[in-house]
Parts: sequence; structure tokens; C-alpha cells
Amino acid sequence: MSNAEFAAIDFARLLAPEQRPVQRGPRVIAVSSGGRGTGKTAIAWLLAQTLSHLGRRTILIDTDLTAAGIYHRAKNMAADKMIQQFLQQREDVNILTQSTPWKNLYLITGSANVSSHARMTFAAKQKLLLQLRQLKSDYVILDTGEGSSYLHLDFFLAADLAIVVTGFSSAQLLEAYQFIRTGFYRRMQPHGRRWQDLFSYVTSLGELNRQGSVRSLPDFLRTHDIPHAHVCKIIRDQLRGYHPILLFNQVEADQDHSKVALLFNVLQEVMGITAAHWGEIRRDERIGKSLLQAKPQLMLGGPAGMDIGELVRKHLMS
Repeated sequence: MSNAEFAAIDFARLLAPEQRPVQRGPRVIAVSSGGRGTGKTAIAWLLAQTLSHLGRRTILIDTDLTAAGIYHRAKNMAADKMIQQFLQQREDVNILTQSTPWKNLYLITGSANVSSHARMTFAAKQKLLLQLRQLKSDYVILDTGEGSSYLHLDFFLAADLAIVVTGFSSAQLLEAYQFIRTGFYRRMQPHGRRWQDLFSYVTSLGELNRQGSVRSLPDFLRTHDIPHAHVCKIIRDQLRGYHPILLFNQVEADQDHSKVALLFNVLQEVMGITAAHWGEIRRDERIGKSLLQAKPQLMLGGPAGMDIGELVRKHLMS
């Protein structure tokens, strides 16, 4: 997909709620990850199932609009004609909502045919992004794709609660850092169009793979506060409004937590980003078995389901 297509997303509208009329709508929760293997999709399912069991009307969206994984096994996918109707006409986004066998739980997902057409998928994602708040539900759970492409990040940034799921390996923690870092620069992009040369330099800050010392964003703010006061104010304002949340998954009984504090410190020291620790989910063998049996509802009965239940009651029901 071209850069022009990425830029076509009206991202400025997503980040300018003060310019839109105030409207009631669902609470949007994004579940994201920097790479594969974190259990992100299972976490999204557990959140959606838990909320629906608690009587909250919940819509779970596969933002990749594909027919893979759990969503394929659920056998309840939006038909191609639904996606096409949504794109070609001024239809309400709620036509994409599909019922499931579970009370209060609904899906929006695509199909193999839709996902094979990149432009159709892109257009559907863009329109869906702009209509998220019009969905008729209490909660919308976004299962975003892995990695830090703009389309994944835009769903992440559009959420009220932006969760990054990670494991404890060095590779997974680094991926989580890069996802959060890139998400901040994507958030900054509408403002950076006015000072493109400087923005290009700013987006290189915080890169951990560079040789030599790491150039940090807080250092830039300290040294450029006078010559670029306006730019530094914008960056600080965006940092204050950026609240990523980390959820650690597949936690072992004897898990070494020494690298967790390091991740939070690096985000703060290198990027000036304050991330929150949402909680930890124990490793759960029931999840793999439930997928093999095409019975995702069985996830709720294991340790991971119980942990998610506690987090939902603590953070979302209080």
C-alpha cells in the first residue's frame, strides 16, 4: 500500500474530538502488540467475553478484517456484500455487527475474499475508524493487527483504553517499546506536517538500535526549548495526552520481573512516555485447547480468564 493511501486516513479528525459534537457512545478498548506470539487475540476475546457475561453489550472487532484465527472458528463473519454495502452506500456502521451464540457479544470481522482485496480492506478500515463511536454497544474491543503499521496504530490511538500486550522475553519487550514509541510519533504526525524537516529529526529520537548513545526526546525538549518553543510545547502536550497501558501475558509462576521495570524506565527516560501497568495474565493451557476445539468460551474457565475477570472488575467496573 502506498504512502499516499496511508496518508488518506483522516487522522486529524480522530485526534480532534473537541471539533466534533459531543456524543454518547461505547467505550473503545484497543488490544495491540508489537509482534506475534503475545496472545493478543486471546486477550481480546477474554475481555469481550467477560464484559458480555457481566451484562455489557460488547462488540469485538477484528480490525484486520480477515478470516483467520479465532474469528474464523467462530463461523460468524461479516459477508462480503455487507462490507461492500457499507463502503458503497451511506450505511450505518451497525450493519456490520454480527450476532454470536453468546448473549451480549457481537462480532465485526471480514472474510477471505475481502482480505484479498487490499484497497477494499483499507477503505473499510478507514470508514470504520471514523464511525467507531456510532456503534450501538457499551464496549467496543478492537483486536488490532500485530506490529506498528499506520493502520494498526490508528485503531490503537482512536481507543479510550490503549492496551499493549507483551510477554517477558527481551524481544517481546523491545517490540512493545517500539510499538509505543512509533504510536507516539504517529500521534504527532498531523502536527509535524507544519515543520517537516524538524519532525523528520524528532522521529529518529529514541531509536534503540542506533550505534552509539541513544538520543532521547526529553534531551531534545531541554536543548530546543528556546529556539523551537512552539514545537516543544506541541510535543509536551502530546506526551501528556498519550497514555499507553501494558498488559503482561503468559506469566509463569517463577517469572523473572527484572526487565519489566527496565521497560517502564526506558519509556520514561528515552521517550518521556509514562506507561501504566494494567496487570498480568497467567499462562493458561486451556486457551490452546479451546482454540483446537473451536470453543473459545472455554477460555473463561482457566487462570487467564480469572485474571481478566479480576482486571475488568478492577479497572472497568469500578
